[in-house]
Amino acid sequence: MPPMASLAGALGYVADATRPACHSGGMRRRQRVTVTGVRRPQSERLRRRQRWYFALMGTCLVLIVLAWNLVRLWSTTAAVAMSVVAAVLPPIAVIIANWGEDR
Repeated sequence: MPPMASLAGALGYVADATRPACHSGGMRRRQRVTVTGVRRPQSERLRRRQRWYFALMGTCLVLIVLAWNLVRLWSTTAAVAMSVVAAVLPPIAVIIANWGEDR
């Protein structure tokens, strides 16, 4: 074992990213462990927020188009429900897009 790896092990750092984030045994998302704790670059964080924004706005658009061009032929109630969900998505998308460095 190289000296740096033994030092990291002695300090409690885990070099293996496959170690679960929670030791309770549940199905949890795996946590990425880094020794330095350096944040991701601003461009990468911005790109991630932009992807979420466009995905949510695209979902909103699809819901509206499907609701009033296809679903209303079978169920007006379902079309209205889809429109309500689509009306809630834009504010959520904006909150995610502006979820910046201030948190």
